[in-house]
Amino acid sequence: MPKWRETHPWLLPLAVIAVVSIVPWLGLIDFNTKGEPREAIVAWTMLDSGNWILPQNIGGEFAYKPPMLHWLVAAFSSVLGGVSPFTSRLPSALAAIVTALATYLFFAKRRDEQTGFVSALVFLTTFEVHRAAEACRVDMVLTMFIVLALYGLYRWAEQGLRGVPLWAIVWMGCGTLTKGPVAIVLPCLVVGVLLLLKGRGLWAVGWRFVLVALGALVLPALWYFAAYQQGGDRFAYLVYEENVLRFIGKMPYRSHENGPFYYVVMLIVGLVPYTILLVCALFGLRWAKLKEKFQNLKGNSNFSERLSKISAFDLFVFLAVALILLFYTIPKSKRGVYILPVYPFLAYYIARLMFWLRSHFAAALRVFFWVLCAAVVLAFFALLALQSGSLPAALLERIPEEARPFIAAYATGNSFATDVVFFAIVLVAIYLYYRLARLGRPIGDVLYTVVVGLMMLDALILPPLLNQKSDRPAAALLEPIAREGTLYQYVDEPMLHFFTLNFYLENRAKVFDEEATAGALLIGEADVDAFRSSFPAVQLRLLQDLRHRSCDTRQNMLLFAFERAEKNASPQ
Repeated sequence: MPKWRETHPWLLPLAVIAVVSIVPWLGLIDFNTKGEPREAIVAWTMLDSGNWILPQNIGGEFAYKPPMLHWLVAAFSSVLGGVSPFTSRLPSALAAIVTALATYLFFAKRRDEQTGFVSALVFLTTFEVHRAAEACRVDMVLTMFIVLALYGLYRWAEQGLRGVPLWAIVWMGCGTLTKGPVAIVLPCLVVGVLLLLKGRGLWAVGWRFVLVALGALVLPALWYFAAYQQGGDRFAYLVYEENVLRFIGKMPYRSHENGPFYYVVMLIVGLVPYTILLVCALFGLRWAKLKEKFQNLKGNSNFSERLSKISAFDLFVFLAVALILLFYTIPKSKRGVYILPVYPFLAYYIARLMFWLRSHFAAALRVFFWVLCAAVVLAFFALLALQSGSLPAALLERIPEEARPFIAAYATGNSFATDVVFFAIVLVAIYLYYRLARLGRPIGDVLYTVVVGLMMLDALILPPLLNQKSDRPAAALLEPIAREGTLYQYVDEPMLHFFTLNFYLENRAKVFDEEATAGALLIGEADVDAFRSSFPAVQLRLLQDLRHRSCDTRQNMLLFAFERAEKNASPQ
């Protein structure tokens, strides 16, 4: 038996569970939001143009983020036959898996094997992480690099800051190439504050971390220099806007602006289904004893004495959560995925809670397990009823008109491919039960139910639902026009295009400009008046109402024929 199997017996089961619960389902859902195809089309442009430094998208725009995600998508796509939803999401999936494996190894070494395994599996199965792991966005890749850098810098601190934390420097450099210098700031901030609180001098910590940060900037600096050579001042302003103006809330446009308590709500949602466990655990807390322990801890000791009683490891985990949340609370621009780096550490706390509940209040775990079971079983039978068309007519009549296409999608989704997927889930579920049973009840039962429920969600429930939203069918209708090179698009909102449609048209839907003289124009129903006002010399003739609400612009899509009118002609 290999040595790693003896020292880390949960590593292989974790890897298998992580892969089978994420990777097989990546390509089942078409792009149905503007964010994913916007990133994927950059990778497509890289492969098509050969420009891997600063390719320009439709409309002559640069990508808003550095190119690490696009490089990875392009690399996988070049091997796997072209850019697709599967290859575009694969970097995020692998990033989540690597982060989970690193989390297991990190916590297993400093606590125990089972705590490390449960922490990693909880991390993978929280709602926010699982969603980010299956999306073509930069956030999961950035999270991997930040978390790996945190672990690397902590190991460096354990070794008394001797030597050079080379791998942590590499991870921070790669993270900067993913989304910017935040990948350097956060790891250095967390571990630097940890060392200061543990008695290291400001100078002794400061000069070392300045050198580490400078080392991490070497790789990104090479790309920024090369990109500036191509993009000039326009590129420089984009970097300033994304990294400085966004942080201080001075963006020239509104960008995900939310209040100071936004992340409290996002954590409650993002930690689902374990939020339910936290509610169940409240009934098992003995508040009187907690108050007594708090009073004893408070006592007459000063802050430094209380701080010295906390181990460096426990303080590190706490600071990783507290400082990252504080950092992202400062800017006005806030999104739930920004705080993904705190999830491995919150997962550790949830794992510790599970083991404590098993010893002191197992009823909370059992209630949580039965709630999960009820949700999975109800979803399973609802899916069977929808696919078999056995829903009562009285119930169908009460379904809103706009929701009926989604119901119809389930009714027509009972295909051979669906049966194969379902059979695969059953086989995987049997394997998972065998592996997770080793954790003992009820923790193993809880994690087993969560994993199987997520697989059922990804493979059988979400594809028919979300594919109804995608612009892919509209792209199929427009493909002959796009192939001729005469299809244009217009969206009145700045920086917004028909990203999904253009991806499925292989980047052939041009952005309308003053140079366009004649052709076909795709436009949202609500933007027609704005177009006529902006381009009064262009005559429009309606060709087709596509009767599809775009997933990008959220408007009904219309197809017009257009041509430039003579100077003295009146516009239609």
